[in-house]
Amino acid sequence: MRRRVTFPVLAVLAVLPLASTGCSEARTAPPAGTVQTSKAVEAAGFCEVLLSDTQTAATVFAAPIWVSSGSSQVDQENIAARIALLDKVGTAPDGLADDLEVWRGYLHAVAAAESPAEVIAAGTDETDSAGDALSKVYTRTCL
Repeated sequence: MRRRVTFPVLAVLAVLPLASTGCSEARTAPPAGTVQTSKAVEAAGFCEVLLSDTQTAATVFAAPIWVSSGSSQVDQENIAARIALLDKVGTAPDGLADDLEVWRGYLHAVAAAESPAEVIAAGTDETDSAGDALSKVYTRTCL
């Protein structure tokens, strides 16, 4: 007895007009006459700054770690680069201004830390939440 296998996704795709989707145009710029929302405009400025330095942006919202091999601190150069990048961000998108300020404060606290315990203490549920929210906007909107 043969089993019938169906692929509903393929059936849906069969009815979509593939030639006229214009996906690449929609991602780069809105169609002529379209008004961008303030959310999109805010995200555009946020993204523009972060995409200007993708190497730093890749870790800007990640918790820094204590450098243990031959050092007695966090990577100060990396932390300074993260702070400098965030200082270029004018406004955070979609009401994330408080999260951006929490994250900036966290990075400054880590930069001033003199022990691993201080680095760990600087991380709170609030800083974790702020970093996660900002990271999601960066990865989902900017990339």
